[in-house]
Amino acid sequence: MVTASYVAALDIGNRSIKTVVVHKDPGDQDKINVLGYGIVPAKSVTRGAIDTEDEIKSIKKSVSMAERSAKTKIETAYIGISPTVMITTPMVVEIKKREVSRFNENDVNKVLEMAEKKFATWLTKSTKVKKFLGDQVILHVLARNFVIDKRNTVESPVGFTGRNLLVNAYIVTVPRVVLDSIRNCVNSVGIGVKEVVFEPIAAAESVLRERERKEGVLLLDIGCKTTQYAVFYKNGIIVSGVVGQGGWDFTSDLTKVFGIDFSTAEKIKCSYGDISGISTNDVIPIDEDTVLNVTEVNKVLVSRAEHLIGERIRKEIVEARKIGNYIGTGGVVITGGGSNLKGLTRFIRHSFGVPVRKASPIGIEGRNIMTPEWAVAVGLAKYGIKVEARKEGKGLFKWLGGKFGSWFDRYI
Repeated sequence: MVTASYVAALDIGNRSIKTVVVHKDPGDQDKINVLGYGIVPAKSVTRGAIDTEDEIKSIKKSVSMAERSAKTKIETAYIGISPTVMITTPMVVEIKKREVSRFNENDVNKVLEMAEKKFATWLTKSTKVKKFLGDQVILHVLARNFVIDKRNTVESPVGFTGRNLLVNAYIVTVPRVVLDSIRNCVNSVGIGVKEVVFEPIAAAESVLRERERKEGVLLLDIGCKTTQYAVFYKNGIIVSGVVGQGGWDFTSDLTKVFGIDFSTAEKIKCSYGDISGISTNDVIPIDEDTVLNVTEVNKVLVSRAEHLIGERIRKEIVEARKIGNYIGTGGVVITGGGSNLKGLTRFIRHSFGVPVRKASPIGIEGRNIMTPEWAVAVGLAKYGIKVEARKEGKGLFKWLGGKFGSWFDRYI
């Protein structure tokens, strides 16, 4: 049976369903061990919602594989979510004390609760949100930073003296129908939902370094159907979201241009794909009468990369929202299965003009899951370990957890 020292995580992706069980090493508080994991193909996850009984069976199979390898029973889990319809927005709220005194955890909790209530009120009154985005549920209220007495900006106000406390919060919402779908399907296989976590937050926990979060970094988690992004600066989240394109769009372009089936196109992309701009006369045999030129194949892949990275990410998000100044020496970090395309780091480096690295999970000891594909699943587990520690009073801010969270305590 999974005890409080164990954490299970479930990443329900478009391509596969991953389950991982981890344990905090009692002899080394900085060490997290992977006890077991399971992975099975996904069948019908659409826009973050689970559509069929077959998908629920796949979840159960993934969980069972993890239970067997971990030799333990999973009763609860942290679950990832990545809807393409959502709201992410900043929110500023201020509280005033009667007299000057030291700020404590209760003050921080109060100002975050006020930010949630202020946003919830706006959400209830907004007819446009309901019309175009449906019924939305607040998933996270994250503190970017705090301002004491309108002059001192700090990552944590606890212990500081002052009268006025302002929080620059960042709020993430998701459609209720998607959230309910995920909760119901996980419950249906006998697992309780500890918390549902926006996947870019989980991926960041898994692959980002402390220096990158502080100095400014753009995280791209490139999945098969979507690319999730988040920008962090001074340990605060600046912007995040999901683009409805991923690794399979590269594959789909090959099928359309060359008239080949999806399976063959995927194998070609993985074996021969290279968008670094190197020309070659090599050919790829398709059948007795058909060969493809590798350079022509890569031109198609480059075209898709230009659209996804150059148009959707750089122009529509970074430049349009004027967040380029927040991407500092941390540069761009890419992860997820789609990050394995050869030449992608070089392509993004040329597009953004900043350092780029491909990242796998860090800060964890385990079996064969230290690859970019496992970034979200491992990140969910690490997130859960730290939330559980805070609930037990072992973390710096044990009030953080559930809906409220912050980047300043190096946890979330």
